[in-house]
Amino acid sequence: MSTKSEMSGLLKIAGEKKGLLIAASIFSVLSSLLQIAPFVAVYKIVEELLRNAQSPAGIDRELVVYWGVVAFLALVGALLALYVGLMCSHVAAFQIFCQLRVRLAEHVAAGDQRAGQKQNGHPVAHRLKTSQNADKIIVLDQGRLAEEGTHSELVAKAGLYANLWSLQQEVEGWRVK
Repeated sequence: MSTKSEMSGLLKIAGEKKGLLIAASIFSVLSSLLQIAPFVAVYKIVEELLRNAQSPAGIDRELVVYWGVVAFLALVGALLALYVGLMCSHVAAFQIFCQLRVRLAEHVAAGDQRAGQKQNGHPVAHRLKTSQNADKIIVLDQGRLAEEGTHSELVAKAGLYANLWSLQQEVEGWRVK
């Protein structure tokens, strides 16, 4: 697979998170470029020292200090750019992972509905939306049976399940910016 198709595939999966991935790439390249500057600075300092090795009094101290400061600032800049790039890529990855997890759960739930068959399985769900079409829902609280029934029965009871359901409905629209 070519690099161009890999990058376009990544951006396709990223969807609305493209900006974070592009920013991560830019900051990573910037960090790499800034990491070269200290080597150039050391080269310039050594060059000045070798040029005046016969008479150390002739060393241009301002030039040596200048290149020392350049090396230090470049290292600080490289570390900051690397940090920002890593944060952008990790935030994008986390958001993409969450979106994929939600889509997978919806896909599995839709597949169960399309099959039209009764299932004898016992799924464990933390997102209540994935289990709202189950014949029977059992709600546990600290390992003990708290409620049981269908989705509509449990919402009507206004108990623990109903509280969790309303909370998940409220937070579903929230987005990390």
